[in-house]
Amino acid sequence: MPAAESVLLPLCVAIALIGVILAGLAWRRGNKGRVVQAAALVIVPFGLYLTGLLTVLWNWAVELVRWAVHLVFSPLHWIGFGILALSVVLFVIGAVLARLTGGTKTDTKAKQTKQVSGKPSGSGGRTPTKAVAGRKQQADVDPELAEIEALLKSRGIE
Repeated sequence: MPAAESVLLPLCVAIALIGVILAGLAWRRGNKGRVVQAAALVIVPFGLYLTGLLTVLWNWAVELVRWAVHLVFSPLHWIGFGILALSVVLFVIGAVLARLTGGTKTDTKAKQTKQVSGKPSGSGGRTPTKAVAGRKQQADVDPELAEIEALLKSRGIE
């Protein structure tokens, strides 16, 4: 790549000339506001050049092009992209499995309480009591929503 100084100053001059031409066209149309705006845009490249920011942008663009060229011809880069793609796929599979299994804390607690009691709640053809029905409803409630409801109740908000 050519040196930044040998490219950037002529580029600034070319942009300035284009801006001056556009300002002249705006002047002929009688649009004074656009002339002032064009004058402001004409001096921006020179300000970027003199502060060194244009050199920083130039070096960034050069490095981006180098990286892209090496990407095309480097199997190591492609292996890296493959690993990144694999991690995304595994993350999505994990999210789907977590949603399908529904391994929430309240579900596991409800299963543990059923195992400890040893008896099904509706034995002998009787209907379940209100306490058992209340526990079943609590097991169906999302733990995050239950936590939010408890917080609101503690603040006196129903």
